[in-house]
Parts: sequence; structure tokens; C-alpha cells
Amino acid sequence: MSSERTLQRKRRKQIEKELKEVFAQPEIVDLMNKARATLAGAGAGLSEEVTQTSPPPPPSSVGSGGGRGGVRGTSTEKGKKGKEKGFCDVLVKLGGAAVTNKSELETLDEDTLSSVIRQIAAVHRSRRLVVVHGAGSFGHFQAKEFGVQGGSLEDPRVVRGFAETRASVTKLNTKIVDALVREKVNAVGLSPCAFWDSRGCSAASVEIIRGLVGRGFVPVLHGDAIACGDRSVILSGDKIVADLAEVLRPKVVLFLSNVNGIYNKPPSCEGAILIPRIEVVPNGWSCVGIEFESAAHDTTGGMRGKVEEAAAIALGGVDVVVARAGSEAALVALRGKGDLEDGTLVTSMRPRR
Repeated sequence: MSSERTLQRKRRKQIEKELKEVFAQPEIVDLMNKARATLAGAGAGLSEEVTQTSPPPPPSSVGSGGGRGGVRGTSTEKGKKGKEKGFCDVLVKLGGAAVTNKSELETLDEDTLSSVIRQIAAVHRSRRLVVVHGAGSFGHFQAKEFGVQGGSLEDPRVVRGFAETRASVTKLNTKIVDALVREKVNAVGLSPCAFWDSRGCSAASVEIIRGLVGRGFVPVLHGDAIACGDRSVILSGDKIVADLAEVLRPKVVLFLSNVNGIYNKPPSCEGAILIPRIEVVPNGWSCVGIEFESAAHDTTGGMRGKVEEAAAIALGGVDVVVARAGSEAALVALRGKGDLEDGTLVTSMRPRR
């Protein structure tokens, strides 16, 4: 174990060296400015040009913090109360690519899902949890085929696709909830279609989620198709997590993926480097030399969308961990203690509130 830790430390030092070389490239500044613009559009309040920086040291443990907006119809008093009290310990985003085979229609990755379920079952009595899962191979195919994302709800084909997409994603939700219940987790499935729109989730729905968590339940939400006026929109699980991070005030947001964390390029590419830590500052990211890829039928943005949402959440003061589903790093984040040997910590340089 000691020799393994030594090798890991050497590997991290090598990663730090290679990352400094990556960040020295002028084009990284352009990427950071694009990231800044994306976050500003998400309401992160970014307004200044970014400058080149070197990466900070890797994390040693999982932290806690604040959050950002995404609730409509919530009074200021209730918002402050939520921030003071906190309504969950860990907000878990279970990636669709982690628990399904995204290249095969409605196919589960049974082994990975079982590992995740066991970990949640091991901590749910001592940790207040809310779970949000992606759709993976459930829903994306239908949404792509029928043009559900941004489609007109006056178009019969889009309406049909909307219905088929929802039937598929709710099927996955039922499978995950059933698996949790079999492991004695008091999971309750919730569909965002009923209480989300372009402005976010309703205040009433937030109170429902808080009430469930307070009574020992584990709410399980999912990526969904929602109606926004006369248009249909694909609401990603990542966006749901970003909205809930503001009102639930979790100690940490945990993104469970099919890879160990965030890399500087797709992990399958030669020379891909796991980035142990990304710090978000008011004028951008300090570590943005990242390339992305996603499946052709993925209508939610793939890993790029996850990183952008994670950065926005961290900017609000809530630490985000990206780890492989079922890994030791995932369990560390769920428990809220221990060393984060693998995975990526996305954090903010802003003072904690």
C-alpha cells in the first residue's frame, strides 16, 4: 500500500508538470474566455477577461460549500433559510453513461449500477442524499429521432417523440428506484416534467423534496423532457443538479461517471491526463485545456455539459467531485471523509459562506 501511494504521488507530480506545459499554450486563454462566456450565460456572474494561470495542487480531501440559483417562486426569506440550514449532505448525479450502455437502446450496465446501489445503501442512514440520474441509452435515441430538443409541440411528430422519450426515461427511473428499494433504501422516484420549466423548478416542488429528505427518504429524479411554452426541451440531469444545489445546500455534489474524473482530453486518447483539481474563480477557470467528445445521439452535451455545470456550482461555493461510479473515490465523497486518491475536485477560490 505504501509503495502504491508513493507511485501515485510521483504520478501526480508528473501530471502537474505536464499540465503546466499545457496551460502555457496561448490557445488555452481563448478556451478559458469561451468557458467564461458560457458560465456568464448560466448566470454565474462572470465579467472579466481571464489570464493564464498554473494549476493548483491536487486535493487531499472532500470539502463543502454553498450553491447557485434555479428556483422560481421562492421567497427571499425561504431562500435564506435554506442556505442557513442545508437540506442534504450529498447531491448525487448518476451519469447515464455510467449505468447504461449508451450505444445500445435501453441497456443497463448491471455491474456498475449494482456497485453504485451498494455504496448508496451503505451510507444512506447516516447521510442525507438526493439522487439525480441521467438517461443514457434510455430516452436519448427517441429524443434524437423525433427532434424533441427545441421541437414545436404543435408538430405531431415532436409530440409523439416527447411521449416516447418520457416513457423511456421513466422506465430507467423505475429500475433504479426498484434496485435501491431492494437494498433497503427508502427511495422515491420523482419526474421533473411535472414541476420544471425554463425558469427552473417550482418552490412547491423544492418543499416536497426537502420534506422527503427530512423524513428519511431518498428522492430520485431523472433527466427528462419538459414543455416550455410551445416548445419541448430536454432537461439534463446536470441542469437539475445545478438548480437543486442552490436550494438544498449540499455539503458536496458528486458526479458519478464512467471515467475516473475530468481529463484534459477524452480518456481513450493517447496522452490523456486526469486533472485532480479545477479551481473556479470569478473570472473563469484556472484549468480549462480540455477537449470533449460525446455520443452522436447525446442531446444533453456529454462531458462538456458536466464540466460547465460543475464549474457553475463550484462558483457558488459548493464543492463538486467527479469520480468513477462505484469507485473508492465515489465512496469517499459519499461518506464525506477520507483522501480523494482519484477523481477530480472542482472547487471555488471564493470564501466559504
